[in-house]
Amino acid sequence: MDIVLIIALLALFLLPSFFMMRKQRKQQEELRSFQQALNPGDRVITAGGIHLVLTDIGETTVTGEIAAGVEVTMEKIAILRPADQVSLAQNAPIHPEHANDDAVESTGSDQNQDDAADAQGGGGFPQHPENDDRNN
Repeated sequence: MDIVLIIALLALFLLPSFFMMRKQRKQQEELRSFQQALNPGDRVITAGGIHLVLTDIGETTVTGEIAAGVEVTMEKIAILRPADQVSLAQNAPIHPEHANDDAVESTGSDQNQDDAADAQGGGGFPQHPENDDRNN
């Protein structure tokens, strides 16, 4: 009975990690094949979030244009995905009617308190006694 429990516990801990490693390996292989299939003219996004149009593909490096006349050379492994692939942030719905829900409305009382403090020379911050002109 003890051996069955040990085997069950091992399976409980090892199977999920095995499936996660398998999924990661598949993603790495897809990324590697994407990077090997790059062609000049492809629009891509790098690991740093830079969008560029590839102009030259080397064995381990790529050169791309990030602006008119501005070219950069980087490692091929820095290319993560095509630029036309939509990211999750771009899929987020935008609801303009709720855009200002989190905005804080000012009643003006804070401004009145700041004005009163400025008139007293405090500026809203405590003054050090040595720097206070009222003590002289």
